[in-house]
Amino acid sequence: MNEHQLCFGECTDAAQKHGRGPGDTKSGDAKYLFSSAELSRVALERCKTARDAVELMGKLIDTYGYYGPGETLPVGDPAEGWVFEMCAVPDGKGLWVAKRVPDGEVFVAANSFRIREVITDDPDNMLFSPNLFSEAAKLGWWDPTTGRPLDWQRTVSYGEYKHPYYSLRRVWSVLSRANP
Repeated sequence: MNEHQLCFGECTDAAQKHGRGPGDTKSGDAKYLFSSAELSRVALERCKTARDAVELMGKLIDTYGYYGPGETLPVGDPAEGWVFEMCAVPDGKGLWVAKRVPDGEVFVAANSFRIREVITDDPDNMLFSPNLFSEAAKLGWWDPTTGRPLDWQRTVSYGEYKHPYYSLRRVWSVLSRANP
């Protein structure tokens, strides 16, 4: 948390690609600059609101690239909360999507991507990589000819982090306590 009460959480997710970063001479990903830890630190240094942090982190990934495993960063300030999720891609800078947590709702991060349908016409509540759709189609992770919307979780994830029910059992537990 910074002096403006902007705060972050973090959990690692099982993504289709795990990018390697600076210093990894065995990987072509070494040119990409940011991991989730660096993104959150830069946002805490430069931002006052959750939305500003989400926008900055997205621009940094788009410009300088992301390496590392899939990640979920819950981002909050006194007025609102966002969920920012990202993953590395082969021969690309990385993909990201962010969704605003509606007022009065609860979000649980438990080592599994949680954002589903990417809504393209609601920038007040959802932001995403400008190349998300084209990159997902190019990689064969999503087929636009089906007419189905892009499901972020299904597109970039290969399932739960450790084994079936590792993540969703914890999500269910928290949600069942929040609304028995």
